Amino acid sequence: TKYYLRHYREDRQYIKSAKVELRGYIDLVNLEAAPASPCLSSTGGGGGEKQSVEERAYLKTEQLQEKISDLQQRILRVETQLDKVKDALDALESFDALKARIVRERYLNGRTWTAIALENHVSYGTCCSLAEAGIQSMARMIFGPEPVVTQLNLINSDKV
Repeated sequence: TKYYLRHYREDRQYIKSAKVELRGYIDLVNLEAAPASPCLSSTGGGGGEKQSVEERAYLKTEQLQEKISDLQQRILRVETQLDKVKDALDALESFDALKARIVRERYLNGRTWTAIALENHVSYGTCCSLAEAGIQSMARMIFGPEPVVTQLNLINSDKV
């Protein structure tokens, strides 16, 4: 949960960039291949097994379709996870605004514990405890009611 919060803005920007890339691929797929033009040379033809312009375009379109599908899946996966994080933070805000404010300031905005504690009129230790409790609540909202320890084992512990 902490990992997703710390990288929320970067991941949202990735989604925007990936959607631009996706539109570019879709535009390329929608372009039609130019038909082969007859050669007006007086010499004979090549006689080799060459792909026509249309065949090359068809193969290129297939490759682009595969890229489009992969990119759409990645976008959906990241966007879904980010939506869960946002929804969990909004839900936390609705029933414990102080925890949500502390979590937002620390993990989204990167502020120090001391600054957050002073701004919210709580001690440093209380600030840390409230943030941890808020993170635990959000983890349950995002990943479900299973024990968080089990969930953390599925993710690289350096990123949590």
